Amino acid sequence: MSIVKRRFVRFIDNQLRVELAENYMQLQSIRDENIPPRGAEILDENYFNDKNIRPFDLLRLVRDIGHQIGLSGGDIQHLDYLISHTREVDWVAGERPIVYKSVCKMARERGVSERQIHHREAKLHALGCIAWNDMGNFRRTGGRKKDGRIAFAYGVDLSPLARRYDEFAIMKEKQIEDLAAFDAARRSLSSTRRRILVKITRAQDAGVDVSDTVEQFSALAQVRARTSSGSLDTILTCANDLETTLDETLLSCGLTQKTSDQPEENFRHIQPTNNPQSSKDDTCNPRVDDGKEDVGKKSTGSEHLEIRQVINATGDNFIAYMRPIGRKVCISDVVDAAGRLCHDLGVHKSAWADACSVMGRMAAAIAIIIIDRNMSHPECPIQNPGGVLRAMTARARIGELHLHRSIFGILERDRKSGMNGGMR
Repeated sequence: MSIVKRRFVRFIDNQLRVELAENYMQLQSIRDENIPPRGAEILDENYFNDKNIRPFDLLRLVRDIGHQIGLSGGDIQHLDYLISHTREVDWVAGERPIVYKSVCKMARERGVSERQIHHREAKLHALGCIAWNDMGNFRRTGGRKKDGRIAFAYGVDLSPLARRYDEFAIMKEKQIEDLAAFDAARRSLSSTRRRILVKITRAQDAGVDVSDTVEQFSALAQVRARTSSGSLDTILTCANDLETTLDETLLSCGLTQKTSDQPEENFRHIQPTNNPQSSKDDTCNPRVDDGKEDVGKKSTGSEHLEIRQVINATGDNFIAYMRPIGRKVCISDVVDAAGRLCHDLGVHKSAWADACSVMGRMAAAIAIIIIDRNMSHPECPIQNPGGVLRAMTARARIGELHLHRSIFGILERDRKSGMNGGMR
């Protein structure tokens, strides 16, 4: 090929390359100008924050009500991670909190793959929590001014989350109201169960056949954290109907409904633990006795209490372990329920065994009842049940434990709050 032809071919080749480069740049500019950022469709024309927001308050709302909008624990953790990479100045009115850290760095810091980051953000975008402020190649980068404000940023935009602050606040208020209603219904159910249990014991002591009532009482469903408000109302209605039926039975047999009158002449008080007649049959854990009698123990105040007073002071969790099946409630039922409730309260077996050894089995059971009820004390709730039981055991050793005063205090607190409806 001649020199002229080679130069001509080289010229044409260079021209084609220039045209291709110009066409590529033109396409890129069209994409940057006409293609909206990913996630911009969920925002209205006011793309910026319309008020100052504290990111910590927003994150706390997300943690509290996140499950209501479909967020999982991993989603909330990722939002926490994103919010932690913003500054206070990004959340003032007129600004956009954009996280421009690369996906690779995010994945490496969080110990996950890049694909997981993409999937997590896609879900957050679908739930209306984030948007994207993209470059043409989806690259994330940004910079800040000297005053800390974002000068330019391409990455994950948290403006949609900020704009839902008022919505989340309303959802939180409704959640608080629902929890208060649930708690009130649960307390009412707890007091109703206590009244039913006392009346069943009273009827059985009088020789009245209430086996059907006992069976229905045992069949009442337990209230769990996932119990719906409707189901709780149904359980409460069934309990109230059962109590009404039991009252009618007591009246037909000539027994009064109230237990606050004079106690029956033959009603057995709780035996003090220093009584030589105490038996091993009253315990849920025979190893507590080690073959020894409860002789010589100092008074703990339990001798001043009737078993119905103790039952009236129990909580819903305690009653769940103390359901009579075709027989009247006895002391061993109370002790057995207390021993099993220790696990739920986080009380170690050694603390329970020590309490039984020092103060006696029934007194130890009453101590567990007091601890269980005061876990939800309105002013000073118990935080460490095991520590409190050990402290009560130490006071029992020196004769300074007065369980009856605590029981009377619980009954008085219930009376003022209307939980027991006069059943004392």
